[in-house]
Amino acid sequence: MRLAILSDIHGNYDALNAVLEECKKYNIEQYLCLGDYVGYYYEPKKVWDLINSLNGVKIKGNHEDLLNRFLSSGVIRSQIIEKYGTGHQLAKNQLSSEEIKLLYDLPEKKLIQIGKYTFELNHGSPWDQRIYLYPDTAPEILEKANNPAIDFVLVGHSHYPFIKKLNHSTIINPGSVGQNRQKGGVASWVFMDLEEIKIEIISTKYCVKSLARKVKIYDPDKAYNYSILFRK
Repeated sequence: MRLAILSDIHGNYDALNAVLEECKKYNIEQYLCLGDYVGYYYEPKKVWDLINSLNGVKIKGNHEDLLNRFLSSGVIRSQIIEKYGTGHQLAKNQLSSEEIKLLYDLPEKKLIQIGKYTFELNHGSPWDQRIYLYPDTAPEILEKANNPAIDFVLVGHSHYPFIKKLNHSTIINPGSVGQNRQKGGVASWVFMDLEEIKIEIISTKYCVKSLARKVKIYDPDKAYNYSILFRK
């Protein structure tokens, strides 16, 4: 079984489309998607349609919860736009109420079996989905994810990819498809071959020019959303 692990797409259709094109070269059979399909960027409908077309398993991230909160209060709506930009507003505009409900009703974590291996899908840390795990997170904290009953602990949320082999479990963070925080114009994801037990962080290049123009249109005051696309 050949798997692709994707996380933190954030409405970035160009990045997701580039990743899925590259996945064809790897003959991916199943996709494990760790949430944050919306937020920050501007094509959540096209992202969600692509994700739904895949053979795979999906959970939600904190930005799916943020979208639900965005719909509930004008005050919260203003706070979310101030922090993240208009990505959630465009998700509200583009997605039907049924699609938004499907997003919100996704589980926040999920345990699955693929062949002889057990996978735990998380967006954040297994013990608290709001907590970020980074490549330099202290070993004693990462050790909390070590579970004799789970072979692979999948996490996203931090946008920084890493693979850490513990005594029982292997933690895999694929990084972010839609907003790489290390290098602009690169979508990060993970390829797994369960027959060869091969795990590889893949960096897929894509053109950011179209997305950068949209940032200037939708969020001209959000310098971070623009500059991170060109981070060296």
